[in-house]
Amino acid sequence: MEADEWLQLLAQHPIFDNTTAGRAASTARARMVVRDTDLFVAVGREVRWISLKACKDAYVRSESKRAGLRGGDDAGKSAEARLEAVPWYRLGCEALSFDISRLAVNMSGKLLAVVGTHQVAVVVLPAATGRPTGGAFKAARAETGEQSTGVWVDCRSMLLGENAPTRRHSEAAASSARTRVVDVLWHALSTRDAHLLVLQANGAVRMFDVTEDADVPEQTLSLFDSGFTMSRAVGFCMGGTAGWARMTLYVLTNTGELFSLCPVVPKRCSLDRAWLEDLLEAAKMDVREWVAEEYEASSYIYTPPELVAARAAVRWLDQLLELDSAGSADRMLLTLPTSLLQPAAVQGPYLFQPEPVSASGYCSDSSGADSDAGQDADCDPDDACDVLHMETGMGVSLVAIAYCDAHVEVFADLEPVIGRWADAPHTRNLPVLATLASADLTVQPLAGLTKAATQPGLVGLVADPLSPGVFYALHVHGVHRMDMRGWTRLLERAVGLSSESGRSAALEQLLLALDGGQSAQAHNCV
Repeated sequence: MEADEWLQLLAQHPIFDNTTAGRAASTARARMVVRDTDLFVAVGREVRWISLKACKDAYVRSESKRAGLRGGDDAGKSAEARLEAVPWYRLGCEALSFDISRLAVNMSGKLLAVVGTHQVAVVVLPAATGRPTGGAFKAARAETGEQSTGVWVDCRSMLLGENAPTRRHSEAAASSARTRVVDVLWHALSTRDAHLLVLQANGAVRMFDVTEDADVPEQTLSLFDSGFTMSRAVGFCMGGTAGWARMTLYVLTNTGELFSLCPVVPKRCSLDRAWLEDLLEAAKMDVREWVAEEYEASSYIYTPPELVAARAAVRWLDQLLELDSAGSADRMLLTLPTSLLQPAAVQGPYLFQPEPVSASGYCSDSSGADSDAGQDADCDPDDACDVLHMETGMGVSLVAIAYCDAHVEVFADLEPVIGRWADAPHTRNLPVLATLASADLTVQPLAGLTKAATQPGLVGLVADPLSPGVFYALHVHGVHRMDMRGWTRLLERAVGLSSESGRSAALEQLLLALDGGQSAQAHNCV
């Protein structure tokens, strides 16, 4: 048997059976999350939990007995039977009265965000243990046929703010497509790992401190302040760790427009002192660079918007450091005053240079009787659907944007975002991303299926935590592995060179590599 066969057998486990879970949500984008060796699965209106370690151990025992290495009364049990016998749990949560479309676990593994069409709930998870005992399990409620129906474990849960229709507004208002919840993510700078960002289709971003107030968001940002727009937000992500990136929020619209907001930081935050000092020094250098462009004419002082932004950044960073001026620890645990939580300015939309290949160059034929087989109702073939910001490990940042017509565009972020605030004037120059590569996610149609039936529909992007330059595209047909390391080293070399001639030569090598097929290599691995 193959080494990963136990994962294939796991798909037959009763934990995935939806016959007792109510109607399943129409969009399966991220309804499984992993916490260490624990797997949480959303099925209909339920969250279920199983230990992956226990599943693999059961498979290994079966293989050992099959090979005659172990005996016992159950030596004749098949691997399938052993995996199906692994116990699993159903989380009893009062707040989960809606079809679940997405799950997101925080970094500590203690809180789980559960997303519906218009609602978001947070579940306090049982502690991660090798063998679930004590705590919440003392109140576990076993039903008849426990093996196939799971064991109920009661967990504390709460609905968040205005996403709970019965709390803040009428059912009619909640059903509006503009207030639909698009995505959620946990903020990495939260002191208690308890700040959840919620993105709605109307461009509103709400940040909740779920340990302080589940009803009222701590901060609210808006992408479409200018008024009515035909665009809708479809995804967002935080930046990496370099510069201002860890405080930068990227928001994508269905039309493929990308915006950023910076700084986006929780009120109770944990910040690295050396990192803030580096940002402050860089901001002061920007002030020294742009102050030469300031001049007075006819009693009027002209100040470049870049200088205004740099001075505002210096003031903001100075005030942050002053909050813990007497401290000596490398990590600063801060509670920010209102003056430091002013809304960030919306930067963008980004310009893509050169313009990416037209979507018409990819499979976007959605006609035919089977057109709904691969496409999601919320995803037109020309729509963008997800965004991912990555760092290559050598100071170069990449942005990937997925589209419903089965392709992903990859860009280089060569002009990193800096903090800008909504109440300060800023440059009208739009930020730029350099177009690097494109990857085709089209799946070869099987016999009897049309080409449209093999289109991925909604695509989710996930970075590989162990390999910079590698990420995964998740869709209804499986997973594509995207490996860009063949040319990111050339990009890093070009960016790092100081001489103009050396940089030009390195860029020429990069272009040759991209033209030669070393672009974003997509492998259908699942």
